[in-house]
Amino acid sequence: MFSNHSIRRRVELLSLVAVLGLGVGRIAAAAPGYLDPVGRYPYGPASAVAVSGDVLYLGNGTVLQIADVSDPTTPELLAEVALPGVVQGIEVTGGLAFVANDGGGLRVIDVSSPAAAREIGDFAFAGRTLAVSVSDGIAYLAVGAEGLRLVDVSDPEHPVGLGALDTPGNAIGVAVSGGYAFVADEYSGLRVIDVAVPTAPVEVGSYDGWGETRDLAISGDHAYLADSQGLLVMDVSNPSAPILVGSCGTYWGTFLGISVSGSEAFMVDFTGLRVIDISNPVQPVTVGDFNSPGFAFDVAYAAGYAFVADDFAGVRIVDVSTRPILTEVSALETAGAAVDVAVLDGTAYVADIAGLRVIDVDKPSSPVEVGFCATPGRSNGVAVSGDYAYVADFFGLRVIDVSDRAAPVEAGFLETPGEARDIAVSGGLAYVADSFAGLRVIDVSAPLAPVDVGSIDTPFSAEGVFVSDGLAYVADVGSGLRIIDVSDPTAPFELGAFDTPGSAFDVVVADGIAYVADGWAGLRAIDVSVPWMPFEVGSIDTPMSVTGVDYLGGFVFVADGYAADLRLIDVRTPSAMVEVDAIATPGSPVSVALSGKYAYVADAPAGLEVIRVKRIPKDRPR
Repeated sequence: MFSNHSIRRRVELLSLVAVLGLGVGRIAAAAPGYLDPVGRYPYGPASAVAVSGDVLYLGNGTVLQIADVSDPTTPELLAEVALPGVVQGIEVTGGLAFVANDGGGLRVIDVSSPAAAREIGDFAFAGRTLAVSVSDGIAYLAVGAEGLRLVDVSDPEHPVGLGALDTPGNAIGVAVSGGYAFVADEYSGLRVIDVAVPTAPVEVGSYDGWGETRDLAISGDHAYLADSQGLLVMDVSNPSAPILVGSCGTYWGTFLGISVSGSEAFMVDFTGLRVIDISNPVQPVTVGDFNSPGFAFDVAYAAGYAFVADDFAGVRIVDVSTRPILTEVSALETAGAAVDVAVLDGTAYVADIAGLRVIDVDKPSSPVEVGFCATPGRSNGVAVSGDYAYVADFFGLRVIDVSDRAAPVEAGFLETPGEARDIAVSGGLAYVADSFAGLRVIDVSAPLAPVDVGSIDTPFSAEGVFVSDGLAYVADVGSGLRIIDVSDPTAPFELGAFDTPGSAFDVVVADGIAYVADGWAGLRAIDVSVPWMPFEVGSIDTPMSVTGVDYLGGFVFVADGYAADLRLIDVRTPSAMVEVDAIATPGSPVSVALSGKYAYVADAPAGLEVIRVKRIPKDRPR
């Protein structure tokens, strides 16, 4: 599924954050200074799912969607509730849906009438809520690096915090049985916590696991662990001394989710669904499988059907009676992770891995999707010129006719030898950052028939590109900034280069300075006024990893993905750059595009965030 190429910007870097816990976190809140969130397209990949009776509950980015699945072949959407954070986990009991809402904490939704679902309570706190289990009026929350948190939800409109216990790893799954909370603690395996006194939980047992323990289910005296090495079956009849009694390997990588019913475990890994017979816990065996079109992250089972949260491919509904090859009977589509955005004439064009989404932002406070064009590969980057959107797709360049925004349609395609990551369009030419195949120059003067006219290799992986005055500035993830003369597009050649200390993902150039998004090394300012002799004049660290940049009048807007922040950097003195403001987003910002007084942020699992630039600082901070 993945190439051997080392680092992903658009796809592997942040498209999987919804379940892998890479960086989503705090909810958007009004900033005190210069930036103000005003609107949001809240949809994203499916990463959580639950079923109760004939009703399916799924996370679509930051939206809880509710569907009637009484006939699994024709699911019908009933309602949706927009939430402040990404939906990471769902438990439904007693007419209530309890949602692990990442940076939004715990949200309580009244679903006694599913078609009229409404939020009635919440328990918000600083941190991440990644999973939830509810028992006897108490919600048990897996809160990442902070471990386990208990919340009294006996009055669901007014949840109250009880006790908490920090676990040694990263708590990402939880199940409760017999007075114990069992926590999937990632690299720290299984933790068994006595919760008989909810205000004072205490760890009584553990098992380190074989790799990453990402989810779990309890049935009788056994705990079933979704581990990076496969299914681990633990005897927990003595909670203080869990014992491994059986295992079953995965086909590909890590098991991410599990649901147990009777003598069967339904498990998902990156490639799809596996049904495992656990009637003999000592010798579990795979009896059926289904390869899904997306990345399978979570699963729920009910009445002969498995409901698979499949990232950008939505929820796949699978008949598990047709063994060994399981049969999909229907699907509910969701958006993918928004990884790039371009804005033109009141319209935002979003590359969201599943394809190109056309979003009307004429009213920035209320973005509305008006069109969509699926792409066969993963859409990683987008540029717009005239009536065409140019998409850097996993397989190459796709030219999409957007003259009718409601009906975008692919008009042309050119396969590239690498994995197209980013794109810039200028003067009838498209410049494609083609990962390990370097920079490709493509004639798009006839959009229906693009033609490759020139290319040049870069040392490692071309991830981002900016074009100005006959020069292409390429962010090469392993070798920094490369400056390419493209005045003759048929014979591009390198003029100069500057190797940055981090991983160069994106670049924007203004007033003779190239601003490079350098991953963990922050923002780098490189003087390119003499393009064959570039040199660094300044840098500024950010809390996490910079993956996207754009420029406006002496200021650079930085997508600091893992920190879930958009940052405003004063670069009027490039040798002494200063951060003047930052604002948290619900997801994980990958890229940013400026149009007028608005910043449009591709926020990975949380969709598109629209942030108003209220004002630009006149004086530099001191």
